[in-house]
Amino acid sequence: MKYAILSHVWDKFPPEQSYQEMVKIQEEVKDQRSGNPDLPSCAVLARLRPKIRECCKRAREDSIEFVWVDSCCIDKTSSGELTEAINSMFEWYSRAAVCYAFLADVSPEEDPLGVPSPSSTFRQSKWFKRCWTLQELIAPKALRFFSSDWTLINGKHELAVSSRKSPESTLIYFFIRNHCSPSASQRECFGRRDGSQLGRRTKRIR
Repeated sequence: MKYAILSHVWDKFPPEQSYQEMVKIQEEVKDQRSGNPDLPSCAVLARLRPKIRECCKRAREDSIEFVWVDSCCIDKTSSGELTEAINSMFEWYSRAAVCYAFLADVSPEEDPLGVPSPSSTFRQSKWFKRCWTLQELIAPKALRFFSSDWTLINGKHELAVSSRKSPESTLIYFFIRNHCSPSASQRECFGRRDGSQLGRRTKRIR
């Protein structure tokens, strides 16, 4: 099955839409359509958060029918499903046709391929400080970065040379440039380096 996947920093205010919210929206729209057959097919989409709508829009432009978003496609009330999702995340990102990395704190005018600047919004983005970033950067065959208004910044391979000069891990640069995926033992090693040496942050999902 061909699908796109979203990589993003979870919002706190307002909080991310959950799996339960998505199901509720779909059920409500289904009930509304039973009384109003002319209700447009985009009625569900209209009630989703802007970044999810934009993700779906990009997928349609890429002729992709399905989109997977971690914040609303995992039932986090089920410990079994949550555990399986966490353990399968690398595989799911690697199987995606394309990954859209949405950097909400990056200016549309940002040019990462320009003169390297440690103070650039791209290099300072919270996205680079997440513990999930390493696997979401390495795993997808194609990854595109988007700024706060969903302006395309560039793809990960095009940015590889620029990323090498940034404060990000040289391991990231190595795997981008060599188009390879690490083994399970290497990923474990990178995970330890990722958290302890690169100042990345993660939180337990409750």
